[in-house]
Amino acid sequence: MGYGRAVSRCLVVPMLAAALPAAFAADARTCPDVSEPPAAVCLAATHGLTYADSQDDARVAASALDTAAVQFRQVFGRDLPPGLLVLSSTFSGEDARQFARDQGLAFSQSWPSPADKRA
Repeated sequence: MGYGRAVSRCLVVPMLAAALPAAFAADARTCPDVSEPPAAVCLAATHGLTYADSQDDARVAASALDTAAVQFRQVFGRDLPPGLLVLSSTFSGEDARQFARDQGLAFSQSWPSPADKRA
């Protein structure tokens, strides 16, 4: 490999790596400022919003949402639209659906939190 190619790779690869997050950031969601959120912690995930009672649980929800998006793409051959995943036993499914609609999200899912499952 010539010197010119090595220099190009050293410059191009880091520039692409820096540009990719910015490209995705344009579509990134942010947690809305609402008076009654579905749970205490909101995390804007790659494929929507996740809510839970703790930061760790919100990260688990975001990971589950990302996994679901990958599986959706494999099965249906298209991207999963952004949605809502709430880990809470006190936020009803109907409330989750309404919250998702209010935020322009295509779907909602409510699951018991890990603490609720352990109890």
